[in-house]
Amino acid sequence: MKLWSHIVALLGVLAVAAPAIAQQSGAPSRGAGQTTSPPSVSSAATAQPESSSKIVFSASAIVADMEKLVAAEKDPGPAGMGRLERALEGHFMALTIHPVAARKPLLDAIADKSKDWRFRRLAAMMTTTARVGPVEGSLLAVLRDKAERPEVRGGAALGLGGRDFAAKEAQKALVAVLREPGLDPGLQADVMRALGGLGTDDLDLMIEIANQPNAGMRFFTVTLNAVRAIGVAARRGDERAAKLLVKLLVESTPRSLYRGVILQQLNGLAEDHPKHFERIRMDLAAPLGEMLAAETAGGGELNQTLMLVAKVRPPAVADKLLELLDDSESIIVTRSATALAEMGDVRALPKIKMIVDHFATDSRFKRRWAVWNENHQLDQAIPKILNAYEKLKKAEGEKSR
Repeated sequence: MKLWSHIVALLGVLAVAAPAIAQQSGAPSRGAGQTTSPPSVSSAATAQPESSSKIVFSASAIVADMEKLVAAEKDPGPAGMGRLERALEGHFMALTIHPVAARKPLLDAIADKSKDWRFRRLAAMMTTTARVGPVEGSLLAVLRDKAERPEVRGGAALGLGGRDFAAKEAQKALVAVLREPGLDPGLQADVMRALGGLGTDDLDLMIEIANQPNAGMRFFTVTLNAVRAIGVAARRGDERAAKLLVKLLVESTPRSLYRGVILQQLNGLAEDHPKHFERIRMDLAAPLGEMLAAETAGGGELNQTLMLVAKVRPPAVADKLLELLDDSESIIVTRSATALAEMGDVRALPKIKMIVDHFATDSRFKRRWAVWNENHQLDQAIPKILNAYEKLKKAEGEKSR
């Protein structure tokens, strides 16, 4: 499923960068940080300069080359699909450059039931490249076809979930699939991935899924995307969805991936829709205070918790935040300082000033650290601490008047 994750992550970047990439290299390239070479794509499928200012792509040839790679992979199991998804990343990037041309060959591949189901699934997932034009109808037809292979239906679900639209028809169709008796577990996981991006108004079903007992490896995909779907509804202004996120947070297990996703959704709501967040802000004060008081370990969850504390500003946590200014992790120090600044607690001023004065020698800010797979360096931590320092100086000045 790595390919679909890359598809969703790369769409926005490639919309701007892909033409430049094509003109510079004449062929699709891989994203930064990837160490392996891009897959071999047939000469007919790569960009060939017709003139100094025009690039010609054959989307049909790229799709045909995809089919050849699928046929060459003899393992139809998860390992084989994983290799195919990695091998086809370059093809996805090439198709993204000319989305209109990609539409027809991809839809033709999906519709042809004589083709390898793996090829059809991957083609359905790649329809996210065809952002211009009506592909939703074709994907919905495949999704609703109960006689179709569940893997291909799942590919259609992922194609719908990776697109920049929130059609009620697509959401309803995905929910209808979830209610089918004897639903294939793999299809359920694909549908939940799609709803995690699109959201749904059927909050009762999402809560039912979010609260289901751990059912093994698919547990995280299904339940975590139920939380994400509730978060999407909250960002659309659904007050009940926002309150459900608070309820899920209170009931969640400490230091769990599940709680981390809930915190992410609440932080996203606060950043994207502060008016919606304000309705539940005070409901979060008590649970955040309890969570922070009981927190003894650092890491991603504490990072997310501190981000939310800065937005909720519960006075009861100030003492704990002061303690965390001595934490060994720079991200925790930065988040704590920011939260104290938002709260206007001038007791933090001397310690933050000391941190600012000793940036050059403080080992916490000299090394690189990783949180949620993102590398942050000193130059990103300094402005946040300095900003916190300036806010507290201003608060101290106002208090002394």
